[in-house]
Amino acid sequence: MTPEGAKVALRKFNTLIGAILIHMGDAGGMICGLIDTYQDHLKFVEQVLGKASDAKHFAAMNLLMLQGRNLFISCTYVNETPMPEQLADMTILAAREIERFGIQPKVALVSNSNFGSVPSASSKRMAEARKLIAEQAPHLEIDGEMRCRKRSARRRSSAPRCTARRICSPCRTWKRRTSPTICSRW
Repeated sequence: MTPEGAKVALRKFNTLIGAILIHMGDAGGMICGLIDTYQDHLKFVEQVLGKASDAKHFAAMNLLMLQGRNLFISCTYVNETPMPEQLADMTILAAREIERFGIQPKVALVSNSNFGSVPSASSKRMAEARKLIAEQAPHLEIDGEMRCRKRSARRRSSAPRCTARRICSPCRTWKRRTSPTICSRW
């Protein structure tokens, strides 16, 4: 790119400006996306910042600040149908970011199945991802694959094999808690 082209791009794309500010150390993060698609913004992040040295894939993480708890939802934009290895990497990286806030993450791998009740491609990917995560990050409190249910009584009977101390469903919890849930939904 020519210097003139770079000047034009800087005047036209706020995400490019934000990525450069992060790269220079003048900003710690950015919020973007009011206009254009996610991929349009991601290309500037990739060109200017790249991936972390231990990251194999790009992933998104959203934070919902709810009454009594925070909910982090991982990879809802970037990867259309991630493979188990991608899910494991993204989940472990998301957990590491949450730990930077001083919060102990609890992970729910959300699918259309409860612990193998529906043998779909999605549930099989999540089950395999759970095994990989347990091997690579045994300290993480993780459960799934599981469906997102709205009623606690139904969830208790449908998730008898839940290994987490408190079920990690992103829709509702058995007990109110202040620690977050990472939800990887695929």
